[in-house]
Amino acid sequence: MIKSIQNIRVFLSSPSDVQIERSKVFKIADELNKNMSQVLGRRLEIVGWEEVVPSISRYAQNVINEQIGEYDIFLGILSIRFGTPTPNAGSGTEEEFNLAYDRYKQGKLADICFFFKTDGFTVNDIDIDQFTLVKEFKRKISEIGCYRSEIKGDDFDNNIRNLLTTILIDWDRISNRQELGLSKDSISLQLHNIDEDIGYYDAISLSIDELEKSTQITTIFTKAGLIFNEAMLKTKSKLDLCSTDKEKSKIINIFSEDVDAFSLVLEANIDKQRSYLVNSMNYFNIASSIYAEDFNDENDVLNGVFSHIDEFKKTVEDSIPTMIYLKESVHKFSRATTKLNKSKKSLVKTLENFVVHQQESADLLQNSLNMLLKLALKEKA
Repeated sequence: MIKSIQNIRVFLSSPSDVQIERSKVFKIADELNKNMSQVLGRRLEIVGWEEVVPSISRYAQNVINEQIGEYDIFLGILSIRFGTPTPNAGSGTEEEFNLAYDRYKQGKLADICFFFKTDGFTVNDIDIDQFTLVKEFKRKISEIGCYRSEIKGDDFDNNIRNLLTTILIDWDRISNRQELGLSKDSISLQLHNIDEDIGYYDAISLSIDELEKSTQITTIFTKAGLIFNEAMLKTKSKLDLCSTDKEKSKIINIFSEDVDAFSLVLEANIDKQRSYLVNSMNYFNIASSIYAEDFNDENDVLNGVFSHIDEFKKTVEDSIPTMIYLKESVHKFSRATTKLNKSKKSLVKTLENFVVHQQESADLLQNSLNMLLKLALKEKA
């Protein structure tokens, strides 16, 4: 059965002086789509003025505004030029940002991210008026809480790869951020600064470190599940010995506290595990890219990485049946008290999210294993 693919539309906004960076965004998105879209069931679609068809409108920028349509993420890039003024803003980029921010406040946009390139130009390249407008705009978006990052040209690839990987892997959470009451900078909180000069062995080591952190979180899930299952069995035994409704109600309400505690453990750690997985995949993708370009005789290293990823994948897969069993067991509890009903409802939803997350993680890890096998085959060839 072919898996349906969801499009995540990312609107890329910038003046023309960062054309190289724009091209890199398209290239990295294509690379990530090839590696992960089938596994995750979603892909990145980068949209910008490159796709706009020449047309007549009230003013030039409005042609872009009219043709871009709906999108999910706004991604802006600025360097030393602010751009050409429009009737509605200091530049086309600022007008695009203003429109995006209005949509964000209405709950129609998942997030806004801005990168400011801080090198790659000389003093003679700087137009003081334009550069001043860039600095003023930077201050403006900082004051309203938009995520921004200042980066050097050499580090641009890693930062964009990091951001786009996070969006792909964690889209369910990001797209429902406002509904879940998460902070404005929820994507940026997960972004892991990656050294622009990171080497192959360091990237591999850090990828494994993040996987081991994820394994520790999975162990927490397993232990919490065992403790909760024991509490559930004890509660059933106590209920069998009760003779009055009052006694049963008291025992059930005490059990409701166990339900709430288990739910809190899952909720508190799912995001941590997801963050570790995102970081690991970022390092893994960087290492894979370096390997393809610079290495052809590191089979022992590939085998070591394969072993770690395969081990973690099995740990993740092993946690799924247990959580499905617990979800079904909780669901079977009678609607005996209001407190229990509320606790059940919350835990069942949390367990459903957990199972989906773990299955998606396992699929993503399998995809990484497949990539490693391809690299190993290339090496032998």
